[in-house]
Amino acid sequence: MISVTKMHTALWKGRPDALGPGRRLLLWAGRLASALLRDLARGGLNLHAMSLVYTTLLSLVPLLALSFSVLKGFGVHNQLEPLLLNVLAPLGDKATQITQQILAFVSNMKVGVLGALGLVVLLYTVVSLMQKVVRAIDFAWDNRGRRSFAQRFTDYLAMLLIGPLLLFALFGIVSGAMESSLAHRLAQYPLLGALLHAVQRWMPTAVLMLTLGFLYWFLPSVRVRWWSALAGGVFAGLLWKIIGLLFALFVVNSTRYTAIYSAFATILLFMIWLYLSWLSFLLGARLAYYLQYPEAMWPGWAEAAGARQLVVGLRLLRHIVRRFCAGQAPLTLRQLARAVGQPEPWLEAVLARLETAGILAGDGAENPRLLPARAPEQVPLREVVAVLEGPLAVEGVEGGDAVAVVLRRLETARDEAVAGLTLRDLGGEGDAVTVT
Repeated sequence: MISVTKMHTALWKGRPDALGPGRRLLLWAGRLASALLRDLARGGLNLHAMSLVYTTLLSLVPLLALSFSVLKGFGVHNQLEPLLLNVLAPLGDKATQITQQILAFVSNMKVGVLGALGLVVLLYTVVSLMQKVVRAIDFAWDNRGRRSFAQRFTDYLAMLLIGPLLLFALFGIVSGAMESSLAHRLAQYPLLGALLHAVQRWMPTAVLMLTLGFLYWFLPSVRVRWWSALAGGVFAGLLWKIIGLLFALFVVNSTRYTAIYSAFATILLFMIWLYLSWLSFLLGARLAYYLQYPEAMWPGWAEAAGARQLVVGLRLLRHIVRRFCAGQAPLTLRQLARAVGQPEPWLEAVLARLETAGILAGDGAENPRLLPARAPEQVPLREVVAVLEGPLAVEGVEGGDAVAVVLRRLETARDEAVAGLTLRDLGGEGDAVTVT
């Protein structure tokens, strides 16, 4: 029997260029699956999914009430119940009960009775859900984000007010096409009829995949390639469908939980299903991230990126300073990433540290191009190295301790190595760097 260590070595130490197309695809799929399982084992995605379950329970009724008001203005509010029934279908008979209770809460909500304070609390619960979704997406993309709160708030309103309308419009277009006279005529032919039946059966899943793909493209703070976002949506939609089938079997055989938890069994199953749904959503976002930045799949990549922070940060500053001194236009984040050969999300963390320290500054554009915040000859290189490498952990160590002595010597040696040098010296002489 092959050990786990040997399997791991064969998976990550193999050379894809020495394999045929079929085996190369299997190796890539194995690495992708291994990376996703590693993320699950670390627990970060699980924590975000559980946090989203809690926020969903608090904001579900206000969110549906707001969407219901928008849809009612266009006369399509009656489609809300079939959508909820489809989403909660894996709960079996309990799906109808939960849907009716949720819609009863929504219909009984009187916004005029809430008052100004109640309306603010209602909007806050809805916006908090959107905010946590965006934060979870940013976590899946290893990205701290650059968009301001005003930009994010505009995105939240667009998704809350326009999103439901576009979603139901897409459902209406597809349903209208399936119910057209042409579709009825084509259904008379056995082969075409079977094909149309399959399309109609998978239509909700296809719409879900497109919706998820759009969210993966729209929500992250980085520029996402459409094909990686769409692939993430397809993966999340299929995973959600498969988990739904397995969860439906679990619900059928969960009579013992009903006997133990009584009336709370329905709530418990609903929370478990919410957790699995959000986890599928985050795994799809993570897969889209790995497709766009395959190097992030490698074990220890984040730790290696941290070790390379000083080297890559100095290379970034070299590009920025040389172009600044040559009077050339500053580079965008994508151009800088191409110049140093590193993913954009990780570079944003390095650049954010330099901006916070007052070494770099943006030009004020929506997609800022970075410039030296001060004259390069006025920025000691010792300050730059300290920001990128971080201070040595001398604090908290006793003065006479041997460890403290070693740390202080290392800190002194580091400062002496770059004494008298400035950021201008880092740019060096010669022509400016050209990046296309």
